[in-house]
Amino acid sequence: MAKLTDRLQELGKASPGPLGFGRARVQKRTPAMLVIGEVNADAAAEVMARPGSEKVDAVIVRLGDSARLPDGLGETLTDMLWGAAVTSARGDDMDALHKAGCDFFLVESLQAPAVVLREDDMARGFTVRLGITEEEARPLEDLPIDLLTLQSDPAWWPLTVERLIQLQSTVSMVSKHILLKVSACPPKADLPLIRDLPVEALVVDLAAISDEQLSEIRSAVDELPPRKPRAEKGMSPVLPRAGNQFRAEEHEHEEDDDQDDGEDE
Repeated sequence: MAKLTDRLQELGKASPGPLGFGRARVQKRTPAMLVIGEVNADAAAEVMARPGSEKVDAVIVRLGDSARLPDGLGETLTDMLWGAAVTSARGDDMDALHKAGCDFFLVESLQAPAVVLREDDMARGFTVRLGITEEEARPLEDLPIDLLTLQSDPAWWPLTVERLIQLQSTVSMVSKHILLKVSACPPKADLPLIRDLPVEALVVDLAAISDEQLSEIRSAVDELPPRKPRAEKGMSPVLPRAGNQFRAEEHEHEEDDDQDDGEDE
């Protein structure tokens, strides 16, 4: 399993305490969401050297069509959790990225060769838009895709009920990890709402965001309580649709008729 997907699955969980009769210690809880930075390959070394870059949990290096790291960038990323975003790649390009330490692979074009979705030790991501249809969502469930990235718009904030419904409709279409790209920290009142969709990571452009803005996002996410399981929110059981109920009753009547015919014989 890729390290990123492993961390996403552990969101909001408390670290286990010591076994035995040792001195009790405060359990540390993982954040409710991750903060992921993204940066163009040609500026990655400079941006990652700036103060504040350590505030992100992972880094996405945008490689475009080349799918190859610039010389020396692999050494800069050695101690980091990182992945690559590409619009095209070949099998040997992916092998080289994996060997360099790439943990996840984001596909940003429908025209990319299908080999980018081969199964290996790297997690796979794909870009989706708000309001995807059922026809678009269905194959995403079956393909070896772990992550979906969704671009937000500054006009979304603060969220309206209409916008929240649109977001929930999109997220509910797929059972994948959702990464939301933002240009600044969403309003703190909206963070619990997008956490509960659930959105599991905020993605920020490290070259476009200031250190103060990045610190604000990091603090807001760290202060966010974990998402409660839906069962704890008092959700009512889902009732069967009327059409399904009528079809079930018709099926029962057909079985009864068959049994009556058998008895007559």
